[in-house]
Amino acid sequence: MSLNLPGFYYDPERNRYFPITSSTPQHLLPGYKTQSQPTADNSKRKRRKISTSDLDSQSHVSALPSIHGSSVFSAMRSLRSNPAMSYGRKSHVVHQIESCAISRTRLCEEEELPLGPGCRITALAVSDDPEGYQVAGDNRGWIFIRQPLSLDTQEYQGEAFRGGRFDEDGLYIGPMRWFCDLGLMTKITAIDIIHDKVFVSSFGPHAKIMVGALDASQDTDVSAFILEPAKAHDLWTAVFESDGKTGSATLGLHGKAMYVQDLDNRMGMRTLHTGSDVMTICKKQDIVYTGERSGMVRLFDLRSDSVSTGSSLVKMDSMVTNVELYRTWEMIVAAAKGDMRSFDMRFMRKEPGGKTRSLLEFEGHKNTHMNDLGFEILPSGDFVVAAGMDRKIRAWSTRTGEQVPSPSEKSPHALLDERPFEDDIHAIRASAESGGLWTSTGRFVRHFKIGAAC
Repeated sequence: MSLNLPGFYYDPERNRYFPITSSTPQHLLPGYKTQSQPTADNSKRKRRKISTSDLDSQSHVSALPSIHGSSVFSAMRSLRSNPAMSYGRKSHVVHQIESCAISRTRLCEEEELPLGPGCRITALAVSDDPEGYQVAGDNRGWIFIRQPLSLDTQEYQGEAFRGGRFDEDGLYIGPMRWFCDLGLMTKITAIDIIHDKVFVSSFGPHAKIMVGALDASQDTDVSAFILEPAKAHDLWTAVFESDGKTGSATLGLHGKAMYVQDLDNRMGMRTLHTGSDVMTICKKQDIVYTGERSGMVRLFDLRSDSVSTGSSLVKMDSMVTNVELYRTWEMIVAAAKGDMRSFDMRFMRKEPGGKTRSLLEFEGHKNTHMNDLGFEILPSGDFVVAAGMDRKIRAWSTRTGEQVPSPSEKSPHALLDERPFEDDIHAIRASAESGGLWTSTGRFVRHFKIGAAC
């Protein structure tokens, strides 16, 4: 009896397993016979059961004439608790609802930052609380911190909030809550908020790392240091971690990556040799994944004491711009020529020519050369959102590879609007707690809530 291996089908004539592709014959797909050829004894019962579940699922979906925030999640809860529907069918319907919710997502709020002339936001970090701290950095090295919303600014004054206003489209423009904290003098390449601290990196030539408190009223020192240009320069990206006491960083640099175990004392520095500029980094516990200008994705195990060039995993046709892991074993890689693919790390197989066989390919990503476009996998791991160099945002299902359709009706505030934004989108950030999504475009930070038409 053949085993059901994810992503593969069994051919009894050739007695082998093969990867599932779009050209795979339907009769060889796992579960085909049990779905399409029921036995004569129970065919009526099975047809009656499927019909009932289909009606149940249709009744639940029809109860959602419009998808608005809480109604989406309540429908998903009712679907999961319906005993008459199979788990597979239930999961499929929930995925369709989530896709529809993303398609109908509208802008909730936008804020213009007090940037200087010619400046634009290049990095963004948000807290789980949509009204909490946010930190942004621009292309000239200035860092801006957004203060949490105070009780005073939540009070009404007539038809508007104190300090805020509504524009001609009815969109609420919040009061100015952003202030310029300090500057690192070169382009900000990465920002993260961990606990009550903010971690920042700047490009160089004199690349800098800064660690500071979010609350400016706290009597704490700002820790900043400059990487020696002879040893490390062109800081393209950084991933920060902290246990509340000690912070660490993994840096993507010119020709290599570097792991700094203790940022406070600048100790435990370790070089990860790549031979090519490291443009993006993903770190999971002691494993570091580097995406390089050469198109290579490598794996480094920090538990190993040996100095090596890592293990090559994937070779893309152009510069790797993004590497992310989701659902434990799956990895998605985006490259500068617009190709975006996912891989199952349990079944990494080489094709003729040395390329790694992908699990899915995501078509429609627009890019030819940019390395700093916004990119984010939603907390569920079921969807990826990416900005294109045509200044549009697109979303894809990581289960099927299909692109989430744009809203049918024209809306100037849709997340997936077919009309371009006014500037490049350099940052996209998602929050698991609030279901929110933030984007940075030029001088603006925009807040969307998945499934809500604010």
